[in-house]
Amino acid sequence: MNYSKQRETILKVLRSTRSHPSVNWIYENVKKEIPDVGLATVYRNLKQLEAAGEIMRIQGDFPEERWDGFAHNHAHFVCTKCKKILDMDIDGNLKLKILSACPVKADDFYVVYTGTCDECNNKTN
Repeated sequence: MNYSKQRETILKVLRSTRSHPSVNWIYENVKKEIPDVGLATVYRNLKQLEAAGEIMRIQGDFPEERWDGFAHNHAHFVCTKCKKILDMDIDGNLKLKILSACPVKADDFYVVYTGTCDECNNKTN
């Protein structure tokens, strides 16, 4: 994949946070460095970076798509109350074991745990 200044800036902005931001958050922060960038350009580059395995789109019930700048072996926990997203490490050996146990040729898989985060849990107790 060819890396343009726009794509490099988008990747840098996305990797500057662990908050799993929305496209609009990424766009607003990229605009600080490249004022004439368009929202469609940011979205198109996110899709290309995702296809190249550089970043991850987080699956979930969100008003806007959420993105992760780190595509290493990890899962996500999504709080069903506040929609906070937390990273959870996955042992690489476990991932290989699960992939090899599939009856079909699976290249990868994505894990999302859902539930209530500690912060929301403490509010109800």
